[in-house]
Amino acid sequence: MGESKEKKEKRKKVKINGQEYVSLHIKVRPYLDKNGNRKEYKTFYGKTLKECKGKADKFNADDRIKAKDMFFGELVEDYIRNTFLPSSKVKERSKQRYVDAYNNNMAGHKVTKRLITEIDYRCLQEAYNEMTCAASSVEAIHKLLQHFFALMEQEGICKDPTKSLVVPKAEKKNKSGEIVVFTDEELEAVKQYINRTDVSGFEIRRIRILRFLILLAINTGARIGELLALTYDDIYPDKIVINKQVITKPVFKDGKTDGYELSIEETKSENSVRSIPITEETYNELEQHRKWHQEEMLEKGYRTNQLFTTNTGRLHDPRSLRHTLDRLHEDAGVPQYGFHVYRHTFGTKLAANGVALQTLASLMGHSDISVTAKYYINIPAAEKVKAIKTLSA
Repeated sequence: MGESKEKKEKRKKVKINGQEYVSLHIKVRPYLDKNGNRKEYKTFYGKTLKECKGKADKFNADDRIKAKDMFFGELVEDYIRNTFLPSSKVKERSKQRYVDAYNNNMAGHKVTKRLITEIDYRCLQEAYNEMTCAASSVEAIHKLLQHFFALMEQEGICKDPTKSLVVPKAEKKNKSGEIVVFTDEELEAVKQYINRTDVSGFEIRRIRILRFLILLAINTGARIGELLALTYDDIYPDKIVINKQVITKPVFKDGKTDGYELSIEETKSENSVRSIPITEETYNELEQHRKWHQEEMLEKGYRTNQLFTTNTGRLHDPRSLRHTLDRLHEDAGVPQYGFHVYRHTFGTKLAANGVALQTLASLMGHSDISVTAKYYINIPAAEKVKAIKTLSA
């Protein structure tokens, strides 16, 4: 048998300034003594044993005092597990990015070994400056620490030092401000390839998976997650309704990413909920897709109302589809761009055809019209010259 609780506790009577007290040396939550050493036992004094135990209970329960005795890194890890990850105020993808950036680049830094009360903007700035990771990762760490220190300041544990920090900004991939799009010739090559019939069985399966998905991407500009979340009830003869999205949701264990799962969630923003007109030709393509999908459901023995599924009826993982799309683009002889380039191409073509900025923002589901303005920047120079000439006509 193990030692009893009574034996683990050391109690005795002592005299302090001529008065008799009871002392109780007992195991408590970890804390730092005045020399910064980590301790797990502490002695309490009182007139009775009950008073000593009451002081011990209060010591263990006082989160504010406990936090001030903890190292910065310990508190951040505790915050991630118990506050940040369960929070519904931060999107799951952002949680994954922030937490992975912290665990991969800051968790072992010397600054995490300091007491929380010793952390100021100087030591954090030094930590930021010493990081060799991408600027986007430092930005993600900074956003996590902003959440963390806001809570610490609110609880009276320490002041928020993040307000004075200088965070490196990630450089834009395209300094001209332009976005990547498919040319008319490249789009035509994709369309011809997905309409081919002289292909092998493996290629037929790949085309069947992506054919209607690509056609919708070309003709609606919807995000890949929005398209993968579509059901047959979301498509009408004259429009599609976007009101949800498939996301790759990280699974966390002990404050770290431990795999992923697919989930249907709300759209990116309120503005992303929208109706997008479609042509009669696009709706006819839907009927072809529905016929093929029903045949596969009968053959494979599953039922679903989702437009796009695996051959077992499960949601498609956008990351896996990207690899399938790359192979299709390679076979079609076009650049191996991701699905988002279809969205860019859709927006740029509408802008080039004179669609008003507000209308384009509504069709694209943008919450900030400045994002939509990028498509006007991407209009070819010849189109801009043509537009100017119409002013003097």
